[in-house]
Amino acid sequence: MAVFLCILLVYLTKHFPRGVIYSILGIFTALILTIGGMVYPIGYYQITILCIIAVGLYVGLLLYCFKRHLKVALVIFKIAGAFITENLQVFLIPLTFALINYAMMVLEIGSLFGVLIMSRLTDPV
Repeated sequence: MAVFLCILLVYLTKHFPRGVIYSILGIFTALILTIGGMVYPIGYYQITILCIIAVGLYVGLLLYCFKRHLKVALVIFKIAGAFITENLQVFLIPLTFALINYAMMVLEIGSLFGVLIMSRLTDPV
């Protein structure tokens, strides 16, 4: 799943850099609001209010103070997406290592199950 999402992110970065940046900022904002919403029923109203204030400051700073930096980030994202898709070895080498790590994880889990099964089959002396 992570490999698929990585490939999807690279594709979207090349073709829709503005959407990727704004969706990342939106997800971060939603995460802060979710944390505030999760602690509200418990009775921590102060944390909920702080989360709402933090989101307001975050969005305000982004829209008013760092708007010029967002334009630079869009250009950098577009260049990075084009570079990665044109030079596939930059993308495929870490992907290969990730697949090898997943294979090793499957082998380790299989060996753990083998040890557990063998421990149940042998009679203790």
